[in-house]
Amino acid sequence: MHSAPQRSHIVLTDGVIAGEGDGPLYPRPVHFGYLSWSSDVVVGDYVNAIAMGFDPNRLSILREATRVSDYPLTHVDPWQQTIRINGRCTTVSALKSSFGDKKFAPPREWRGFL
Repeated sequence: MHSAPQRSHIVLTDGVIAGEGDGPLYPRPVHFGYLSWSSDVVVGDYVNAIAMGFDPNRLSILREATRVSDYPLTHVDPWQQTIRINGRCTTVSALKSSFGDKKFAPPREWRGFL
């Protein structure tokens, strides 16, 4: 383990046909037409959660990812990042309006937590 990053990462999400419900083994297909990529794994997951209609702060794995101090998973505040969607720049915090009211069905075990 090192305190400084040892390699670069890229998150590529293919959500053209996404899945909802009891994935990854038994998802229901959702024709979403969505692609994303990010050089920050935490920001990428925040954006994907918002695109699916979830609040990233309600997902403990994402909420806690920003609080790791010894070996941080990110060095940025995901909510303050600027992203590009359909050719226009926006912030992660303003992203929800770009996806409208789309709500993916969560896995059974997540119901009541989201």
